[in-house]
Amino acid sequence: MFRSLALLLFGVTACVAASEEPVDPRPDCIEAVVLATFREYRPRDLGSAAEDEIIISWTWDVDIAVRKVYLGDIRPGRLTIGATLHTRFDNRLKRPLLFLTRKFGMWYLADIEFAARDASGRWVLPIFEEPEEFSLTPRGWLPHDYAKWLRPVRYQGSDVASFEGPDDGEPPVEDAWLRVAHGRKIAKRGFRLEDIPAMLAERRAVECAREKPGGETARS
Repeated sequence: MFRSLALLLFGVTACVAASEEPVDPRPDCIEAVVLATFREYRPRDLGSAAEDEIIISWTWDVDIAVRKVYLGDIRPGRLTIGATLHTRFDNRLKRPLLFLTRKFGMWYLADIEFAARDASGRWVLPIFEEPEEFSLTPRGWLPHDYAKWLRPVRYQGSDVASFEGPDDGEPPVEDAWLRVAHGRKIAKRGFRLEDIPAMLAERRAVECAREKPGGETARS
């Protein structure tokens, strides 16, 4: 699925981080969904670490330009969010769809996918393979009944260059989820971004980590 795109990122929102942030086993509350572009990255101080400790990822401040808001109380324009990264995202992935939560007194990246425009200019999320369990609610944002939201899609591959070729250097193989044209993988089906707020209903119904005023964590 689009989760395979994580392997193409220069930056990955890893779960392992070296920071003072408390670990909450519940999934992040998804309180906003926006289509945006990345503008600037500012990694925060790593702090102290033991000599035998390997720091995989840590908190960054990331400036984004919000292009379209699908869910949440956010206005289009410039916004600074927090994100757990080890480096920047691949700039070839030009249409980030950001799932945001309120955490540590600011908007924070809970999940990310990459969209493209279809032939009519509508924003879609192409799906390249069957979703894995970690993509589904409550661990992921995708509902268990995701299949009912799938639609045939024709998208503009130029929007996201990394959609074009195989991930592992092997020629792509056509199956129920994708076709191959001139060595490029082309998803047969996908989601409309305008449907995602409704798709999130199942995810937003689970108990999640929600921040109280003042930065404390509350049960939702």
